[in-house]
Amino acid sequence: QRGSECITTLQRGSECITTLQRGSECITTLQRGSECSECITTLQRGSECITTLQRWSECITTLQRGSECITTLQRGSECITTLQRGSECITTLQRGSECITTLQRGSECITTLQRGSECITTLQRGSECITTLQRGSECITTLQRGSECITTLQRGSECITTLQRGSECM
Repeated sequence: QRGSECITTLQRGSECITTLQRGSECITTLQRGSECSECITTLQRGSECITTLQRWSECITTLQRGSECITTLQRGSECITTLQRGSECITTLQRGSECITTLQRGSECITTLQRGSECITTLQRGSECITTLQRGSECITTLQRGSECITTLQRGSECITTLQRGSECM
């Protein structure tokens, strides 16, 4: 104990738990494994809680603040981040030059895939689905609603729109 600071360490076999309390802040670290192959750290500060799990090449971090929760998983060159806030959920996967982002809000879902100069966005809302592919100067948009499908291709000054409805195609 040192002033308002308190450090507690518990060692049990290959396990070590350390707790640091300082004012309203509390940091707990659990190390497990003969070479500390696993490490879990928790920081609590007011209504905020940050937890980190490190295991070999994998790292999982969770931040909880009020009704908000952010989780990050890092594994090799891969990174997955999830943000949950109320009824909203945003997930991002980054792998090499590829990035996939998903936003879920109520009955709405928006997914974006970015790969090099290519970008694919999909919006799903009820029975409606809108997909957009952008590649260089080319853009293809597809709207599906019930039995109806509208596709638009834009390339330079050229624009082609196709409407399919039942057996009809324009």
